[in-house]
Amino acid sequence: MQHHRDDHPQASASCRDPRRQTRAAAWLPGSPGGPAQFSLNEPSAYARWRDSKLAAYPLDPASLWVEIGRPGMLGGDEHRILAERCSVFNLVFYNTRRRNAVVRADIHALGRQLGLTVIDRNLCGEADGIAAIRVLDGSPAGEYIPYTNLALNWHTDGYYNPVTEPIRGVIMHCVRQAPSGGESRFLDH
Repeated sequence: MQHHRDDHPQASASCRDPRRQTRAAAWLPGSPGGPAQFSLNEPSAYARWRDSKLAAYPLDPASLWVEIGRPGMLGGDEHRILAERCSVFNLVFYNTRRRNAVVRADIHALGRQLGLTVIDRNLCGEADGIAAIRVLDGSPAGEYIPYTNLALNWHTDGYYNPVTEPIRGVIMHCVRQAPSGGESRFLDH
């Protein structure tokens, strides 16, 4: 998993992974479908945003999925469709036809293609900034729930960052399906 930060306060669209195969998702910095930029003291601004958000809500979850060839080298249509889905739905999932050929460099390249260029170094991440989420018994990382076989409760990634360093994007890329469990659920807030 990669968390990305940027130095821009504009909106971002979230993209996360609800299925378990070689599938993933990404946030796009600056996408108009992201968190609203208005004051909650202005109810009419909130109402306009809410009406717009609900009007674009996907009626068919399949509309959130995009089939791509290689994450590290998106074709023009693949890039456009990923960006459009993030912009409209605040979320997109991808499935790659090259399941066994995706390498870590592809995940970095996917992030760069989508505007995710500043990696937030995870405490348990590796040198390249990617954190492989797997059971790590007997390691210090194994003290954290994501590195065990325990279920995670609802949470928001990046809540631990200072407000000056918000998480602007997440790419979750599943390499190997868990024998059981491993489901993810997502909430667009």
